[in-house]
Order: sequence, then C-alpha cells, then structure tokens
Amino acid sequence: MLPQMITSMVMASVSVKRLNKFLNSSQLNAYVGREEDPADAIVIEGGKFAWEGPEAAERRKKEEAEKEAEESKKKKKDNTTTTATTEETIEEDEEEGSGLLQANGTAPAAAAAAVAPSSDQNGNATNGNTGAKNGGTSKATTTASPITLSGINLKVPRGSLVGVVGAVGSGKSSLLSAILGDMERLEGRVNVAAGESVAYVSQQAWIRNATLRENILFGAPYEEGRYQAVVEMCALVIVD
Repeated sequence: MLPQMITSMVMASVSVKRLNKFLNSSQLNAYVGREEDPADAIVIEGGKFAWEGPEAAERRKKEEAEKEAEESKKKKKDNTTTTATTEETIEEDEEEGSGLLQANGTAPAAAAAAVAPSSDQNGNATNGNTGAKNGGTSKATTTASPITLSGINLKVPRGSLVGVVGAVGSGKSSLLSAILGDMERLEGRVNVAAGESVAYVSQQAWIRNATLRENILFGAPYEEGRYQAVVEMCALVIVD
C-alpha cells in the first residue's frame, strides 16, 4: 500500500510540474502558410527557428540570474559561518597555547598558524593547505543561444519521398516541428500547400509497466513464430 502511495505521489508531482510549465508557456503565433503551390508540398525560405521566443528567453535569463544570486547569497552565508567557526577554533587554540606556555614556557605557534587563514593580495581569505578561496571554486555559467535552426531553405516536391539524415542532436526533430508550427519563427517563411494533409508520428520511446512479451504483444494473442521474428528484428536476441 505504502509503495503505491509513494509512486502515485511522485507521478502526481511530475504531472503538476509539466502542467505548470505548459500553462505558463507563451502562446505560439501561427506562421505556417496554406497557400496554393502546384509544384512543392512544403517550402521553407530563410527560416530561423527557436524553441522559445525573445520574451521567453529574457524571462529564462532573469530566472537564472535570480537563482545564481540566491546561490551566491547562500555561499556568502556559509562562508561567514565557516569564518566564525575558524575564529572560535583559533581562540581555543590560543587558550590552550597559553596553558602550555605557562607549563612548558613554549607557545604552539605551528598549531595556531595551521588553523589561521591567510589572505591573498586582494584581502580574500584563503585556505593555507589548498590555496583555494573560501567561497569555493567559481563555476562560469553560460546561457545558450535560443536559436535552434538557422538559414533553413527547403523545398519538398509533391509526391516525393524525403529522408532527413543527421547526427543525434543535429536538429532533425526540430525541423519537423518547425514545419508543423510548433516552434518560434524568428525569420523566414513556411508554407504547406493548400489541400495537403499533414500527419506526424513523434519518436517518443516508452514502455508499459509490464513484461517484455506484454509490451510487444500489447494485448494481441501470442504467436510463437511471429513473436520470435519481432524479437529478432528488434535486436533483442541474446547472443552468446
């Protein structure tokens, strides 16, 4: 019972986050034309597309800046706590050193020097063992350009079969999304000939919470020969 409740809560949390992101997204402006074209079914001229428009990009940069400011504030607070703890430790060592000086006539200068932080030329406290600033190593954050596709010129003649080939992450799916009107058009023209219908089957990999056989059959009756052929074609056969 408890594992099912935890799973349901996690799924609900993920769903709420996705709905929140979807409902807060900016509206897309329709840019795909439906003009008559006797020669070409799809035309893109001088296309430049992005997954987010200038307003969304500006909002994202603002959110990242706010997040970075909060992290910087938190680091400063942690550094203050660390410095206070170090000073308390030095005071304790000095008190112990005074006791040793009274007993032996010598001061533990080496111990105090090991605990005390040194300073660089700018007055920033550094750790004597590593030479790194107390603030930790700074991590440079760069904001990627919102432009996903640029300089796209494409013509698909009527009745033709076209394959889009490229490496992973090269923009094949983004190109199809641009034709469908699911991206932000920054520049250029997109036209799908009037009277032509568009069907799109996205590459969305997922499996059911079931066995491999049940995922392959998907409710269909089990046929040994056909099932083995599918397993082999999917490269799921274990080779010794």
